[in-house]
Amino acid sequence: MSSTADQLTTDLLSHPGRRVSRIIATARLASVVAAFERFDADEPDSLHRLRVSLRRLRSWLRGYRPELDDTVRRRTRRRLRKLVRATNRARDAEVWTTWIAAQADAPARARAGHRYIAARLADERDRAIRDATERLRRELPRVLDALGHELSGYWLRISLDQAAPEETMAATTAELLRGHVRKLRRRFVRIEAAGDVDEMHAARIAAKALRYLLDAMTMYPEATDTAAQLSELQDMLGLVHDLAPAADRMLDEIASIAADEARRGAAQALGLIPVGAEASAPAGVRSGLLDLASRAQRQGEAGFERFRRTWTEARLDAVSATVNTLADAIQGS
Repeated sequence: MSSTADQLTTDLLSHPGRRVSRIIATARLASVVAAFERFDADEPDSLHRLRVSLRRLRSWLRGYRPELDDTVRRRTRRRLRKLVRATNRARDAEVWTTWIAAQADAPARARAGHRYIAARLADERDRAIRDATERLRRELPRVLDALGHELSGYWLRISLDQAAPEETMAATTAELLRGHVRKLRRRFVRIEAAGDVDEMHAARIAAKALRYLLDAMTMYPEATDTAAQLSELQDMLGLVHDLAPAADRMLDEIASIAADEARRGAAQALGLIPVGAEASAPAGVRSGLLDLASRAQRQGEAGFERFRRTWTEARLDAVSATVNTLADAIQGS
């Protein structure tokens, strides 16, 4: 998703960090505006593309917050964050619907349950997309306009007694790279078991933040290679993170159906509704939901084992060393 317009160059690295951080942020903002135009025109897959461009912009704004905070208002950041989060419900329903469709080897007794929950999730996804679309079209243009104005310049106060030069983008970025690596390592070591979903999510966010920063450094081959490795790490952690709540959702559906059947049985016994009244879920649905819950648990545990085998401490050490070496090279450029 990166373009030459939002790439750090040797020349840009030599300029003040407060200036260059705004130049790159403005380029990423332009990518969001272009993605929004495609989204507003109802182009296929445009909501996903808009989400990605927004995440890249927000990651940059968070990383370079000390350089940007004198003009980028807290209110603008908060509004942007809320709009991004407004799309999460549609994304979760889409992920689960796609996962259920991939369970093609389901036994015959489970298929009714698969169809039942897939239909419910598809309906939730469609409603969530409609809600997110309405809100984005209503609110996002104003937020983007405000952010564009806030990024357009900055004030510089220089003391005549201490006319120290501004910190260069190279020094700012080098320290940011080192800080991202330290954060990734802290989050990484907290993951001990497949049930550590919150810890995995935190590590995934840290990996994503570092990857989005490295995306702006394609003139360094090691940055591109490390970004690809971090993308793989995100996918592994994302799979396990998504499957845990999927299993919980299936169990919640089973509990809801059981409660409805109990109420219906009691109402029939009291003569409030006729015997044989239509149930809220077709017969056999619970076995399908239980099958999906079991699959989510097994696949989540298998995904965690793949993560553990693939992402060893030694590999994390190698990635950390590469990023720190890159930081040294950037600072010395």
